Amino acid sequence: RNWVMERFDQGASYEHIAFPIVLITGPLLFWVGGYNASVGWLMLKLLFVVGIFIPIEVTDYYLAHFGGAKHRYREAGDAPGYERAVQRHWWFLLLSSPVIMITAMIVLFLAITKPF
Repeated sequence: RNWVMERFDQGASYEHIAFPIVLITGPLLFWVGGYNASVGWLMLKLLFVVGIFIPIEVTDYYLAHFGGAKHRYREAGDAPGYERAVQRHWWFLLLSSPVIMITAMIVLFLAITKPF
């Protein structure tokens, strides 16, 4: 389990690079596409991104690379701290994954259908 969590962190680093790029290109597309705040589906989509995705990603960055980085506990020989970090990240993934899956489908639906 511990090996899998650390490999997950290594693989997620690619996603942690890609997500800020998406956050930069999103407003650029908003500007280039000539959209404004009166486009309801887009404002709802942005609300999901800002209100759900960004806080989850910030927490995930912290748990994977910064204060909650499991490899630092392991390298320091802090077995109890390492176990706490693994458990904390495991619970975070367990609780945030369903939220991400549902919200991602809503965001895709809004982007594709543009219902209002």
